Amino acid sequence: MIEKITLADAAEGTADIISEEGYIEAMKSQIVPRLAALRKSVLLNREGSQKLYCEYYVHPLDLSKGSVFISHGFTESCGKYHEVIYYFLKAGYSVCMIEHRGHGRSRRTEERTSAGAPTDIDKFQYYVYDMDYAIETVLKKNLPAPYYLFCHSMGGAIGALYLESHPDTFQKAIFSAPMFEINSGGYPKAVVKALIRISCALGKQEQFLAGQNPFSAEENFADSAASCEPRYRYYFEQQLAVPAFQNGGSSIRWAGESLRATERLLKPENCSKITIPVLLFQAGADTVVCSGGQDRFIEQIPDGRLVFVPDTKHEIYLGPDKVLEKYWNVIFSFLE
Repeated sequence: MIEKITLADAAEGTADIISEEGYIEAMKSQIVPRLAALRKSVLLNREGSQKLYCEYYVHPLDLSKGSVFISHGFTESCGKYHEVIYYFLKAGYSVCMIEHRGHGRSRRTEERTSAGAPTDIDKFQYYVYDMDYAIETVLKKNLPAPYYLFCHSMGGAIGALYLESHPDTFQKAIFSAPMFEINSGGYPKAVVKALIRISCALGKQEQFLAGQNPFSAEENFADSAASCEPRYRYYFEQQLAVPAFQNGGSSIRWAGESLRATERLLKPENCSKITIPVLLFQAGADTVVCSGGQDRFIEQIPDGRLVFVPDTKHEIYLGPDKVLEKYWNVIFSFLE
């Protein structure tokens, strides 16, 4: 059994964060202009007509703390990480982030970008190849070393696979509720995989997985993965305003590719390749991913620490103030 340190006991002190009270107005009037003044955006050409949206922020002062690469979660975009980016910049780090293919502005020109299309991927490994390309062409050429990795959910699976094949790029890695084991709703994994294989054989791989739906313009904080309503609403308003942010739910093929990817990254011989220090946050009220995969991952890597965040849903970084004050304090204590 691994020891799970609770968030309250993980580090002394609290971080200075943006308060829930007046949060949206503060973000729009103070934080967004600051980020816009530093943001540089590029479209990276991949195979065929695939374009990969990437943005980066070089810290205006030479504080020599290095740079953070952010790998976001399923159906997300850079717009959801304004607060995260701001905290890293405020602490003295430069930041680089991509929108994974099929997400946000990283779409093929012939791809439907409407809310009616499911989020799809031909091969999960393409996410890893894209991440490597952005690191080599943007991060390493424009932002100062040393480099650190911050991942959430699906981005955690991508980040882990990257670290297993590129163990020397980053100095440390942070995983926030990583997708190392998908919640299959109580159905045996073997049954789910068999149904996915049959559906793909019947040519239904690009259709919505059962239980997945198009983006809805109806606000629904209660069923979201966030634990703080103002933080949830801040990004939801962006989604309503920017059609590219209106990703639909999972395709059948995406689910199958993700199941195979998580099984691969959890193999002991692959986990053992991640030798850098790792900090993993586990959400106590997570209904999106299962804790078992996270536990196995921490048990199998040489240098890992697990911090349990009770009563918080999947998107820990969109939690209430009392959680984020400790969450960010633990993160910066770990980095520094």
